[in-house]
Amino acid sequence: MIYLFGTGNRYKIVKDLLSQNKVKIKTIAIDEKKYNYSKKIFDVKYFLKNYNRKNDFLIISISDPIKKFEIFNRLRHKKKIKLFPPLISSSATIKKKVKIGNGSIIMDRAYIGENVKIKENCSIGVSTLISHDAKINSCSEVSHKSKIAGKVNIGKRCFLGLGSIVTQNLKLSDGCFVGAGVLIKKNQPRNTRITLKQNLEY
Repeated sequence: MIYLFGTGNRYKIVKDLLSQNKVKIKTIAIDEKKYNYSKKIFDVKYFLKNYNRKNDFLIISISDPIKKFEIFNRLRHKKKIKLFPPLISSSATIKKKVKIGNGSIIMDRAYIGENVKIKENCSIGVSTLISHDAKINSCSEVSHKSKIAGKVNIGKRCFLGLGSIVTQNLKLSDGCFVGAGVLIKKNQPRNTRITLKQNLEY
């Protein structure tokens, strides 16, 4: 059994990736607010009662990195969680010596360069470029058409908006928020929030 935590748009993307990868394991939708047994959407109590690590997997199908991180840590303190192996689109390009953590998803036409490390529970968007030797830490979200240059280090719980760019050798510390279309040209401290209006400063 695969438990999918979250029933929004990301849920649909995960279901599509499961289909692309010809995964035939039954899925169950879990949501904190939208549970409706008649529509087969169940709540956290159901998950905690029925999840069995020997036979079951978890995928957190939520795009918000902070919420994803919080949910994952809350659940694993109550249960021994086994994340599903990484889901990779059939149209994505994965180069040599790439490591991708469990619970992560790589969407259509993404390009992952050599020696890239992507930790657990990350999402790499459609047509996104992750260059050689970059590192994406746990529960981070790199949105569609973003470009991450070589040897960049993205911290935990970071969000990079649509079409954002991070230049070579930089570090974004944990919890950074990068708005759509922003060009990052220097290291960023923890929990920095950068929007397009601030683009020239960063």
